[in-house]
Amino acid sequence: TPIKSSAASDVYKRQLIAPYVGETDIYVLDGVGAEYTPLIIELLVINGYEVEYCDYASCHLPSITDVNKEYMASIGYKEWFLDFDQIVIHGEFYKSAINLRKAFDILEEKIRDIVQEADGKKILITADHGATARAKWTETKKKYNFDGSDHEGRCCKIASKDDFTDTVDYIVYEDEGKPGNPYIISLNETSLYNRPKYENHGGATIEEMLVPVIVASPQTCLLYTSPSPRDTR
Repeated sequence: TPIKSSAASDVYKRQLIAPYVGETDIYVLDGVGAEYTPLIIELLVINGYEVEYCDYASCHLPSITDVNKEYMASIGYKEWFLDFDQIVIHGEFYKSAINLRKAFDILEEKIRDIVQEADGKKILITADHGATARAKWTETKKKYNFDGSDHEGRCCKIASKDDFTDTVDYIVYEDEGKPGNPYIISLNETSLYNRPKYENHGGATIEEMLVPVIVASPQTCLLYTSPSPRDTR
């Protein structure tokens, strides 16, 4: 199946976000993939917000912050939180239980911060990319030697796409919306260089590419409490 171009991805994401630009504060959670959507929704509810709209969108390839921040800058955002990407993804060698615990704790803190900062305004929460730990879940061996690769072999910038051809493990990719920056991008758990030690991003797996788009506003319905006997006198 062909990879959707970043230009097409940009159009779709803009269509999702466009109706809310100007009427919402937009917050970007760096590195938070679509799999965290249910947790974010639950944390919003706990903090007194209700979800009006929820969907997911594809980030731009390669799935790295430098590329996606360019596109997000044209949309406009209030704040870009780096904590998740810096601490959970790149903080230390990947261990499932530890990384998940850190992910839950940071999202709990960030959603609370966002709600407090919003101070009753409608908000939109999205991300620039997700991350994958496939290379840590499966036994992978060194197969390629792209020593100029980035993000532990998830992607590699190249001089010309004419010098390479697609394989079962990677694609030769150039963003049709911004030509002149071709990349080799990993399609699966296989690294373009050494076996990763961290959870990482830059490739084209579903967990690296899909990000949440959530619109929420303060809850309008309060839980009904039965009056005490003295209140009914």
